[in-house]
Amino acid sequence: MTIDDIRTDMTSDDTIHCILVGVEDSPSAHRAFRYAVRLAVKEQAALVIAGVLEYDDLNIYQALNHRIMREKRDALAAHLRACHDEAVRCGVRAVRLISAEGDPAKRILQDILPAAEADLLVIGHRSRNPLTAYFGTTASALVQHSPISVMVVK
Repeated sequence: MTIDDIRTDMTSDDTIHCILVGVEDSPSAHRAFRYAVRLAVKEQAALVIAGVLEYDDLNIYQALNHRIMREKRDALAAHLRACHDEAVRCGVRAVRLISAEGDPAKRILQDILPAAEADLLVIGHRSRNPLTAYFGTTASALVQHSPISVMVVK
């Protein structure tokens, strides 16, 4: 690579227009959210906040109980609205919310990323679910398979 190659790369359109951030109730996800908000304000980018209701957190009784599922969906929606309000208070001009249900990596890759049309995915490095450490993390799956750049926040 030459200095001219670097100059050409620096003048290409590397502007971030839209940031997708995955949120859940974990310290790592909270840090990722704060990072994404700061970056969206700095870059004047749109922010898409996504949450996934994981079925792994539920036993069969809970999954089949309509009241419990409604409560889980309502809790996710409330968390997403709180994140929306915080992003707007911090100065993000355009904020959208997306939710899904199922395996987080699969839903983000197959459903949320195409809908968000984001340039950058920001995620936390640890899930609140300790079983994912044994089977592989959502973060590592997203880094391996995402068609866009992924920022993993520690």
